[in-house]
Amino acid sequence: ASADYDSSSYYLQQLRDEVADAGSTLVVAMFSYKTLVEKKAREDFRAARPSFDLERPHTEMGKTLEELGIAHLNLNPILIDADADSEEPLYYRTDGHWTPRGHAVVGEALADWLGRGIVPAALQSAP
Repeated sequence: ASADYDSSSYYLQQLRDEVADAGSTLVVAMFSYKTLVEKKAREDFRAARPSFDLERPHTEMGKTLEELGIAHLNLNPILIDADADSEEPLYYRTDGHWTPRGHAVVGEALADWLGRGIVPAALQSAP
C-alpha cells in the first residue's frame, strides 16, 4: 500500500502544478464510503476485519495533501455526524451512492468550506 500512496503523491503534485500553471488552485474534498460512515456497517466491517484500518486511506491522503500544500476537506467527520443525527440514510442500501440527503449534507459542507475563502475570490466570480 505504501507504493500506492507514493504514486498518489506524485500524481497529485503533477496535477497541482498543472492546475497552477493554468492559473487556478487545486482543492480536494475527500469523501467516505458507506462502510466508514454508517455506524452499523462500520461495526460489522470492523468485527469481520479487526486489523483493517478503515480510516488509513483518508489519514494518509490528508498527510500527503498537507505536505503538498493542497487545501483539502475530509468529509468523514461531517458524514459520520450527519448519519448519527438522523435515521434518514445518506447512502442507498444497494450501492455506495449518496441519497438526496447525502448530496445535501455534502453540498452544504462544500459550500461552507469554499465560502470561507478556500478558493481565491477571483475564481469564485469566474464564469
